[in-house]
Amino acid sequence: MKVFFAILIFILSLPVFPVEEKKISVTRVVYEIQGRTKEFFLKNILSVDETRKFSVEDLDLYLQELRQKLEETRIYSEIDLTAQVQDNEAQITVAVKEGGNTFVFPGPKYSSASGLSIKVIFRENNLFGTMNSLSADVAYLYDTQRGKHGFGPEFYMPFLLPLENWDLNFNLGFAGEIFDSQDCNFDFSAEISAFRRFENCKPGFGFVQGVVKNPDYRDWGNENYLLEKAFLTIQLQPWKLPDLTPVNWAFSAETETFISLGDCGLPKAVSHEGLREFFSPKIAFVHDFSMGNVRRKEKLREGFSLNIYQEFSYNFHPSLGEAASLQRFDLYTDVVAAGFFDFGWGGLALRGRFFGHTADGLFVRPGNQIRGIYDYRQGRGKASLECSQFLVFNVDFPIRLFRTDFYRWTDKKFFHSLDFELQLSPFVDFAFANGKNIRWNEGIFSLGGEILFYPIKWKFVQLRASFAANMGHFIPHLRDLPHNASVYEIYFGTELHF
Repeated sequence: MKVFFAILIFILSLPVFPVEEKKISVTRVVYEIQGRTKEFFLKNILSVDETRKFSVEDLDLYLQELRQKLEETRIYSEIDLTAQVQDNEAQITVAVKEGGNTFVFPGPKYSSASGLSIKVIFRENNLFGTMNSLSADVAYLYDTQRGKHGFGPEFYMPFLLPLENWDLNFNLGFAGEIFDSQDCNFDFSAEISAFRRFENCKPGFGFVQGVVKNPDYRDWGNENYLLEKAFLTIQLQPWKLPDLTPVNWAFSAETETFISLGDCGLPKAVSHEGLREFFSPKIAFVHDFSMGNVRRKEKLREGFSLNIYQEFSYNFHPSLGEAASLQRFDLYTDVVAAGFFDFGWGGLALRGRFFGHTADGLFVRPGNQIRGIYDYRQGRGKASLECSQFLVFNVDFPIRLFRTDFYRWTDKKFFHSLDFELQLSPFVDFAFANGKNIRWNEGIFSLGGEILFYPIKWKFVQLRASFAANMGHFIPHLRDLPHNASVYEIYFGTELHF
């Protein structure tokens, strides 16, 4: 017995050496692409880290992160990532198959408040295999408020060209509405920017040139003007949350100038409140923080997002002299938080937003944030709701009514292209505002519902019909917006969702 205890004590007294955990390096990445995607652009999107050492568990998480990047592009119908490990070295194989990425289809829309739009929609989500997008729309318009017919062209192309350690961005955009020679507007912008890539940050700079025609400013001779903008920025991604949620932080310094092409030039009197936002030149320091991970499970979303944007600006316009010296400074804040929950049979979507200015004479016009209240204005200063700060909450309750499965029911593969899902989504919008014609204690409230039709094979398309009413018109002690705001709104149309 004494010998047994002696042996046990000897074993327990031996030093314990930790077993070194196996570390794996990624030495090769193989791309198997079915479709138009160029390997160069896919490699840039993924940016596989070949310097990092992984444990087996970390490598599995890293493959999930790469898969999520590819899913967010919405380009591929099939994605397969595998890792073959041998002697602490791993080869990652990325196999993707493209789905349909080019769409041309009609997009009719009708709103009882704003009128009819019949649009031809073109979308290309993988332009020439570069994983860049292109959108171009042409619409026939009938505006019930104007009582006029017209058409509205739109065009937008963001293009990213990755170089060895740099990202070059070229963004072009155009949107307009043309009813007649005296009643038309358009907004054209061109941006070029460059960013230097490092491990967790991207410093960069850029320039924006805008050309705008807005008849709202015709009374002051500023209907046509140019926007000149330049910026320096640094984008940070300091960490990721455990569920692969990215955290992004950006700091920028910007200059902005509006140049009138009219006879009068920019207004010289501060009393023109409607044009106070166009006083320039100004310099701004911007802070932009965002985090979130929103996934679309079938036709419902799940996850959360948070964005905090702040812009502190100083205005050099000469009319903001000593008498209005405090108005040279402004702090604009825009905070958006959203949460999405999928319960299988239905879901819940919560969204809150606060935005506004601190400087007098600068207003936000948030009528379009409240469904069912179409806050129409024709001419600057004629909006029913102009305020300095605005707080809004949107609550949606999507419910799955049914989903077809014609392939299983009929055993005919052709009928699978006819499958669809139907949802009913009641919603509530309520808001509080502070400004020249409203106070925080006056609530704005609307109530309504939507019917959503999703073709299963058309992954980006939905048909939506909705009805919403301004409850302030019917319930005492709630705010009823005056003259220009509608009491209710009926809408139906075809839309894209991403």
